Amino acid sequence: MDRRIRVVQMFYTFDVEIGGGGLSLFAIELGKRLDPEKFEVSMCSLGYYDTSLGKERISRLNHSGIKAYEATIWDDNQPYKSFTSSLRTLQKELKANPVDILHSHSEYTDVTAILLKVQRRVPAILRTVHYGFHEEWNRKPLRRLLLTNFSYPILFDAEVGINYPNTNRLNHRFVSRLLGRKAIRIPNAISFERFANIQVDIKVKKQSLGIPPDAPLIGTVGRLADQKGFNFLIDAAGLVIKEHPDYYFMFIGDGPLADEHREQARSLGIDKQVIFTGGRTDVEELLVCMDLFVSSSLWEGLPTVLLEAMAADVTVLATDIPGTNELVQHGVNGWLVPPNNARELGNGIIHLMNSPSLFAQLAKNAKETLINYSIDSIAAQYEKLYQEILSS
Repeated sequence: MDRRIRVVQMFYTFDVEIGGGGLSLFAIELGKRLDPEKFEVSMCSLGYYDTSLGKERISRLNHSGIKAYEATIWDDNQPYKSFTSSLRTLQKELKANPVDILHSHSEYTDVTAILLKVQRRVPAILRTVHYGFHEEWNRKPLRRLLLTNFSYPILFDAEVGINYPNTNRLNHRFVSRLLGRKAIRIPNAISFERFANIQVDIKVKKQSLGIPPDAPLIGTVGRLADQKGFNFLIDAAGLVIKEHPDYYFMFIGDGPLADEHREQARSLGIDKQVIFTGGRTDVEELLVCMDLFVSSSLWEGLPTVLLEAMAADVTVLATDIPGTNELVQHGVNGWLVPPNNARELGNGIIHLMNSPSLFAQLAKNAKETLINYSIDSIAAQYEKLYQEILSS
């Protein structure tokens, strides 16, 4: 091809802090890291949860020379209407500005990509499946049957799983085996540059959040939703604070369970020591303030927030679930406990906080883990995949 390959990254939202999480952040970082001499990149969201933080990110991307836009303003109460609106926007956009590849990162954008390909609006489509062992469309079994299990292996030019269970599940679908279509494993990654030379006065930062400057701080980052298992972590916080009254916990993020989680902390009498920050744009600085990072998730794809914690030199404790246990080796670069278990979370937190030598060794070993999850090396794998798709 004698010109740059035109690629669109499609996902739910530019609002990483509230609705998008690691999925959206990865898609955005990937688009930014593709070689600009070989690829012309644009980014499109469905407008899901896009608040002022998302609008600001769109503005910054456009200012940097990457076209970024919302396909619609998503109304969660009218998903089909919102979906149709986003499809019409993309039909017009692709007619005015043809592209070579649509790269989808979420369920609704997967459907959008298929429809646009069937309508011959785009030559090639691929999708990255970010979900964990919970299958796609898990509340829509008929949709899962027709789309994930039947249509996707036929119509997508390539499918990517971000962890081994995910990729194996894709390859075990009947249609995939029948057609000999193999999904590819390419893990998610992060930009290490975000964590280089962070200048923050930890004591001042903690005080700004109402946390005593010398108080031990256990923290987490994620959308306040069922997947993250924060109800178990809040219960664990109650057990830990009972034994260590000087400990504080910090939850960074927002979501549908925000009020419920705050009420849970109040009912346990620990609301003064459990800080809910809401969505933040200074996550890197807040990570540096933590003594221990905890992921209490019930399911994940490949949680890049753990990589972020490791990059910030924070020791990691996480639940032993698929995806997470590809990143964290128990007792080597982090600590694993069973999911759905507040007592195990609490015991794990107390054990690590009381074991300074182990604490330091885990954080040191975690640095070696990061070598395999650089956004630059992962972007290079996608560049190769894009070129192979178009050449075939």
